[in-house]
Amino acid sequence: MPRSKELERLRKQIQALSQSVADLESRFETAVKVLATVHRLSETLVSSLSLEEASRSMVDSLVRELPDADKCSILLYSQEEGLLKLAAARGQMDLLGEDEPHNKGLVFRPGEGLAGRVFAEGRPYFVNQETTESRLIKKGFGLTTPVSLACLPLHSLGRRLGVLNISFPAARTYDPPRRRDLVVLAGVVANIVQTFLFKAELDRRVLEQIQQGRKISP
Repeated sequence: MPRSKELERLRKQIQALSQSVADLESRFETAVKVLATVHRLSETLVSSLSLEEASRSMVDSLVRELPDADKCSILLYSQEEGLLKLAAARGQMDLLGEDEPHNKGLVFRPGEGLAGRVFAEGRPYFVNQETTESRLIKKGFGLTTPVSLACLPLHSLGRRLGVLNISFPAARTYDPPRRRDLVVLAGVVANIVQTFLFKAELDRRVLEQIQQGRKISP
């Protein structure tokens, strides 16, 4: 083989190796950021006194810890009303309220809009403006269609709890590792929500027992 061809083949091999190393470094940095975000979210369990406070803390953490995210919201399902209701938001949405840190008027029925579909189907949607699913994003309330959006179901122990939205200011390539990272974060959020729901239910039962004890006391 002529020396020039050998050198060209070697050059291509070096380029391919350099790219592989760069990809591994990028993936490692992303994994570290995801782990840091999981740790920050987990701190919510000890730093928050209520689900409402925890929800605000979690959206703050997600926007702060994910460097490419600019907006985040959590919608929780109310079984009594049959609606997905905005629990907390950071970014565009939290500027809409006057006395509240988020717009409580933004609601979805299961199956309605992108959030309602994600809740009803129990699977995530990863949307850019050019994708057909972008038409499902609910308009109104002064909101604009995000450039890129990960809409993720929140479910734990077989129970559907709500939806997590994470928006990005630039179009995203949702490759399998990226999707997996976002699904992992949604799982952490769901488990924290479930923990606070369990705590609220336990507190309610304890209070009922106390009240029952008072009623039967002589």
